[in-house]
Amino acid sequence: MGWQTANSKQNQDGFTIVELMIATVVFSLVLLVITMGVLHFSNSYYKGVNSSATQQAAQNAIDTISQSLQFGSAGSAGTDVAPAGAFCAGSEIFIYTLGKVYPGGTPTGSNSGLYESSNTNAGTCDPASVTNFTIGNELLGPKMRITNVSVINTDPSSNLWDVSLTVAYGDADLLCNTKLAAGVKGSCNNSSPRYALGDLVTGNDVACHTDAGSQFCSVAKLETIAQQRVTGS
Repeated sequence: MGWQTANSKQNQDGFTIVELMIATVVFSLVLLVITMGVLHFSNSYYKGVNSSATQQAAQNAIDTISQSLQFGSAGSAGTDVAPAGAFCAGSEIFIYTLGKVYPGGTPTGSNSGLYESSNTNAGTCDPASVTNFTIGNELLGPKMRITNVSVINTDPSSNLWDVSLTVAYGDADLLCNTKLAAGVKGSCNNSSPRYALGDLVTGNDVACHTDAGSQFCSVAKLETIAQQRVTGS
């Protein structure tokens, strides 16, 4: 009878403090691993979505420019001869605000990502001629910006045009320029001062910082050669 009482008391003993501490540590480690996995998955997901959207916008923009050059017969004026912030390809005029983020919504003359509209003044390429920004097409998405665009007739005898375009997505403080030395504002060195949110970010060497927040940043650089196939008026 005494043995049964002692055995019953022994079976009612709980975990010791050491065992509870070990179990808590193990459980915490498991939660930490799960949390890190979820964060990594989320970061990869957003990085992929933003990268895909930026690449698609850049591809759509350069295709639109190239087709306008190929099948437009008059009015083309590259970025080397057109007024700042504009160029013309065939019968289309393209207006952009270099380096400034496009917030979305209806673009304006002072803040358009890359706006395409019919060129009503054939033979000229004047961005001031565009006053209605509701009938054309904005080629960029919200939080995107043109950091570099070049449309140049490199071979007039063969009507060859070189088109290059760099589109960046994200706030200015997430972007940097690989050509800037360490210590200079906007350098890709993480210890250097960053661009402020309202800064213009320009250049063909724009990239994303690689530290926290990089999943909300993306840069797409494209270049192509277009040949004008239609000549004459």
